[in-house]
Order: sequence, then C-alpha cells, then structure tokens
Amino acid sequence: MKKNLLPIVLAIFSIFNLKAANQNIANLITSSDWSTIFPNRAQNGHNQGATDDFYSYARFVSAVDEISNYSVTFSTGPEGQGTSVAVTKAGTPSWTYVINSSSWSGDDYTVDYSKFCNTGNDYNDKRELAAFLANITKETTGGWNPPDPDKSANLQPEGSHGSWGLHWLRELNPTNTTGPTAGTIKPTTCYTTGSQIDYQPAVGKCYYGRGPIQLSYFYNYGNFSEFLYNNTSLVSNPDLLEQNGELAFLSALWFWMTPQCPKPSCHQVMQEIYDESATSYSKPKMSKKGFLHTVNIINGSVECHDGAWDTGKPVLRSQLYRYYMSLIGFSSTEISNEDLGEYSTQCNLSGSKMEAYASCDFNDVVVNNCSAPALGDDQVVCSGSVSLDASIALQGGESIAWYKGSDFISGETSTTIDISEAGTYKAVVTGTDCSKEDEVIISFSEGGLELSASNDGKFCGGGSPVTTTISVTGGGGSYNLYTTLTGGEPLYSGSDFTIGALDVGAGESETYYIDEPAGIVYTIGMTSRGDGAPSESYNGNGWHDLSGGGVSQWTEYNYYFTTSTNLTLESVDLDLGSTGSTTAILDIKVKDASTGNIVESKTIDLSNTSFSLWDAASGASPYTAPIGFELTPGQYFLDLEGSTGIVTWISDYTTDSGNQWPYSSWSESGKVQLDYCRHATKDWGNMLNAVTGVYNWQFSEGGGSGSSCGRTAITISNDCTVGSEELS
Repeated sequence: MKKNLLPIVLAIFSIFNLKAANQNIANLITSSDWSTIFPNRAQNGHNQGATDDFYSYARFVSAVDEISNYSVTFSTGPEGQGTSVAVTKAGTPSWTYVINSSSWSGDDYTVDYSKFCNTGNDYNDKRELAAFLANITKETTGGWNPPDPDKSANLQPEGSHGSWGLHWLRELNPTNTTGPTAGTIKPTTCYTTGSQIDYQPAVGKCYYGRGPIQLSYFYNYGNFSEFLYNNTSLVSNPDLLEQNGELAFLSALWFWMTPQCPKPSCHQVMQEIYDESATSYSKPKMSKKGFLHTVNIINGSVECHDGAWDTGKPVLRSQLYRYYMSLIGFSSTEISNEDLGEYSTQCNLSGSKMEAYASCDFNDVVVNNCSAPALGDDQVVCSGSVSLDASIALQGGESIAWYKGSDFISGETSTTIDISEAGTYKAVVTGTDCSKEDEVIISFSEGGLELSASNDGKFCGGGSPVTTTISVTGGGGSYNLYTTLTGGEPLYSGSDFTIGALDVGAGESETYYIDEPAGIVYTIGMTSRGDGAPSESYNGNGWHDLSGGGVSQWTEYNYYFTTSTNLTLESVDLDLGSTGSTTAILDIKVKDASTGNIVESKTIDLSNTSFSLWDAASGASPYTAPIGFELTPGQYFLDLEGSTGIVTWISDYTTDSGNQWPYSSWSESGKVQLDYCRHATKDWGNMLNAVTGVYNWQFSEGGGSGSSCGRTAITISNDCTVGSEELS
C-alpha cells in the first residue's frame, strides 16, 4: 500500500513514441536474464486473466525508454502554498500544475527520469536495479513462505519467491485477512467520498494495488493520471493498469523515481544522492543508508514503524534484495556490506525501527565517486602546440587515458598532454566503480603569418653576411613591420624586410612584429587604472583570481561593448598579476550579449612571462594581449574567467554614492562604444559603477589582421662572434 505521492505528468498510452532511450538498462539486464529471473510472470491468459506476456522484458525496456524523455521540477506553489509541478518532455511543450495536498518546503528539485539505473556510477546503478527487482517481486510474488498444501502443486517450496516475481497483476485480497483489522475493507479499495482535496474517488471504482509496484489509493491514481495524461482519467478507470503491461511498468518507474513530499524517492536513496541525516529523527535507523529506505518509502507504516504488525514482509524484501545482488554479480563481501556499519537492508528490527520522513528539504548531495576531467571550452590556438589539462588530481585507484577522436593515444598517463594537431581530444578517467570523461575541440588558426629569416636571423654588421632578410608567407603579400606587439607606427612596409646594422646595434638583438595592414585604429576605454574616476575612494578594489577560486564572484564581471560596423578587436591592455602558480594561461573570450555563445576565443600561455612586468601596482605597464577577433555589428562582452594562475584588478563604487565610471565617453562615434559592466550570474543590472582592469581597447577598421593571432614575432641578431672553425 503506497502513501500520498507527488505527481508528474507524462503523455502516453497505447502507442508510446520513443524519443529517448536509457542506454544502460540493456547492459544491466538482458531479455534472457529477464526470462530466467521471472519464469512465472503473468502471461498467456493465466494469472488474473493476463493477456499475452503482460510483464515482458520488451514492455519493461519500452517503459524505461519512454520515461527517459521526461524531467520534472518541484517547487513551492503559488503564494507559498502547495507544490508546483513543472513538466518537461522531449519534443512537447512544457506545462505546470499545482498539487494542493502537499507543501513543498525545500529548494526547487528536478527529477531526470533518464537516470533510472543510469547515472554513470556502475556500482550504484546495479544496486538500484537489485532494489527495484526485489521490491516489485515482493509486491507481485506468487511464491509462498512456508508452502501452502492447499495451493497448486506448481507452487515452489519455502524461499522460492525469487522465481515467482511479477506473477500477479493486482492485489490478491481487497479485505484484510490478518492482523487487528481482519475482515474489514482495506482503505485502499473502494470509496464513496474522499477527504483528499486534489482528487475524488469515482463511484463504484476500487483502488487496490495494481502493477509491479501495486499502486494503491485513489489519490495516487489521480496523481499518476496527471503524470500520464495531464488529466484524472485513471481515477475513473483504474483497471487500465492491469490491462496494459507497459502502462503498469510506467506506474512503477514513476513511483520509484518521484520524491513524495516529505519522502525522498527510492532512486535517490539507492544512488546515495539523498542525505538521510539531513533532518533530525528520533529513530536511529533513519540515519542509515541503503535498501531499508526503499521499504520505508513504499510501505513504511505497515512494515517499518512502531505500529507495524507484519514484520515478515521487510525481512522478505531484504532477502530478495540480497538474492538479486547475487544474480547481478556482487560478491559475498559486497552483499554483506549492505548490512554493516552505516548501511542496512532491514527497516524493522526490535528496538531499532524507522518513522515517517519530516521535511521536503532533501539536501540532495552530489556523488562523484570518480574524478571528473574538465578540459574547458573548445579552443582556437595560435602556437604550434597547446597543453591540455584535465584539471584534476587522480585519486587512489584512478587512471586517465587520452584519445584523439576514437584513437587511443599510447603512453599518455598524466593529467596533462601536449598536442600539436587539430582534432577532438578526450580524457577518460576510470576508477574501481566508475568512468567519467570530457572532450574538447582544438583548432589551429588558419591564415596566420609564418616568418623566416636568412642565416637563422643573424647578420654581422662588420663582416658577412652584412644583412638578413625576413620572408613572410601565409598572408596577402603586403605587410607592416613593427617594433611593438600592438600599437605604434610601422617601421617598414613591403613583402619582405632586409635588416642591417642601422636597425640592430652591434652585439644586440631586436624582436620585430609583422602583420598585414590593420587600417584605421580606434582606441577607447581607460588609459590606465583609475583614469577618469571620481576622486572618492573605491567601495572595493584589488586583485581577484580569474580561475574561479576564492572571491571569484568578482571576476564574473564582464565588459559589454557594441560595434556599429565591421571591426577587428586588435588588442587590450590588462592589469594582471600572478597567483603564484607555475601555470599561467590567459583565456580570452568574446561572447554574444544576447545568447552568451562564444563568438571568438583564444588562450595565451604566459607561464614563462615575468609577472613583475605586468603588475601596474609596481609602476610597470599593463600586459598588452594580442586578440585579432573580427566582429560584425552587434553587442558583445569580454570574458576572462577561466584563465589559470592569473589575477586581475577590479574596482567599483557603492551604488548609493552616485559615483560612476565615464562609459559614455569611451566610444568612437558610429563605430564602437563601451556600454557597461554586468555580473555574469547575479542579476545586478547594467553596472556603471564597476570596472575591470582592461585598458586601451584597440579596434581596427578597413583592413584587419592578417592573422587571427595578431602580430607575429621574429628575433634578429647583429652577431659577429667568431666560431672555432673559422679561427682554425
């Protein structure tokens, strides 16, 4: 007999449109397994008139696949009353309804029905399947314990319940036959009126247990009908659950996966994503983990609590659970562990019983038995190689493997890997009972300039060769040569460049930067930290970690800007410093303001660059980041979060001070303007009182960079050193 459930809505009946599938269920139990486990299931006109193979494997799998299309979010109802149920089905408009007979008091909670025995935690997925099979067997068993001599000769001897699961379609006796209420009509059966405020029983209809989970009570039929049809038709026709096998399985899966305020779901307790100690209980068994909670959820008042009179039922459920664990392949030690320490399979033992749940605040916990690799966003890189980092520390018993596409990369067992080819790369972490993976697409910038110089970039101003020539390929054939990474005037223009003693002094070296003509350049924004700010002191300022650690909420400020014509964001100056890490990766993204989608991105490895040269607090110049993003007209924002080993300077004023940064003056009329700062995740509005350490925004028009990686560097040396061979 089942207690008051919260509904979910699912559109179905005689024809089920399969839009999704549970990819794991066939790995856990096959059609052959099913026939072996349930040889006496209801079928072929027997067992209360079952037609064909009522509890067939095909119908079970079809129901599992159908329910995988759904997710439901529970939240507090309107004006804090009742429970709001928001239903999402793949390919179908979502809908919301309210249950008035229960009050959702915790945080919003979403149920993903595709997670039935399919969470990626292989150990708990198998435990969940064993628990599900044990409970549906107990609810529908045709076995007898001890054997009844007056029954059919086909009945199995004592302990045979495991082979007699899914035998009955419905509850055997609508009246109580034993216990203190013997001879009375069970309250699950027939009603003339009901006190439940959401649903009312239909005259002449009975609501005894039906299907694998033996769904009972008219209000459960009402909730389940909302789940199926978004109406209450099952209240008028409850017999449908014993006429359609797939529908019967759906009722069981729905019951299993759905939290029942104030009860958690059977799925939650078997997957250990429900913290049983979240609320204080007077009974010590309430803080236990494991199978006993499924019994307390399904039939606690009869089998688990102080007033329970049928103590044999929870013992049988425990036996069946351990029996199915053995069939699924658990070792004897693993099965024994289910009744040791903080785990238990029996909800009702003398002096240590259970009680009703107390709160809808489930305190859902995140299970991460395997370290989850995180390779970050897809990247377009400029250099000839890039280092991928899984961003984890392997735990005991874990290993990592790397793949390019479907090809295993031999010999790579570290959490980082250097790659020099474009492709889709995947990191797979494997533990004793789990496997987790992540992948990233790496592309190398096309159209980048390639530089070479004669005599390896060396000449001798007083000897031979007296000059060296820089050759450029990969662009349009006309280039500019600079002595700075960004900005400045071209030193020379042409298709190649001859460098001699007039350019580089004796014994010296010079780094040159070459790019295609960039056209007109517009520079906007602050020229240095605090430029244009009111004289009052800041509300908050200082260095903040871009990697997302510590006070990372500040780094979620993003600069919004609008381009009115086709422009190239050539570079920005950044107020940067070091976190002290040996790794320093600058992650630069420009995202569409309306969708948040990445428009352009690049990473720059600054690990070998001196941070003391960047920190404006020490009087040095900010770091100039080459960008080269070509942008069409629209609104965008600059996002630096995700960089590692790097801090940036953030400044803001209190909102009630009236102090604002001069965004309105940071523009080039008809071309580009800075709009405001905005917090990425908090709804703080368009902020004119906050800025990040981004200066000297340089946009170009009418040419653009020949390379999306900005200017390309090459070093030339005036070197007249005499080698040993020449001396001899």
